[in-house]
Amino acid sequence: MSKKIIEFVNTKLDPEDQVQKAYRAKYYNTDGWFVMSKRKLLFIDEKGLLRTTYSLVKEILYETIDKIDFKRNQLALTEFGDIKHVFTSSYMSAIENNLKILIDSVFPKAIA
Repeated sequence: MSKKIIEFVNTKLDPEDQVQKAYRAKYYNTDGWFVMSKRKLLFIDEKGLLRTTYSLVKEILYETIDKIDFKRNQLALTEFGDIKHVFTSSYMSAIENNLKILIDSVFPKAIA
C-alpha cells in the first residue's frame, strides 16, 4: 500500500483504530483495496495512474457480520439484516486467515 492510501484510510478510522492488513481485491466489479482494521473492514476504490484518487466504497463493522463464506477466490459476507457483500481476490487465503484472527480477537468464538 502506498503512503497516500494509508493516509486516506486513516481518515476513515477512529483515533484508536489502525490498519492491520490490506490486499488488492474487487468489490463486485470495482477494483481497489480490501482493508482490515482492528474494528472494521473497508473497501477503498483506487482510480487513476498519475493522479490517483481514493474513495470509500464500503465500510463494515465486525460486530455487524452475521456470516462469512469463503470459496476459492471469493469472500461473501452477510451482515445482520441479510445485507450481502461479495469480494474477490487472488489473496483470498491470506484474507481468510487474517480476517478470522482479527474477528476472533474482537469477538472470541464468533466464527466457527
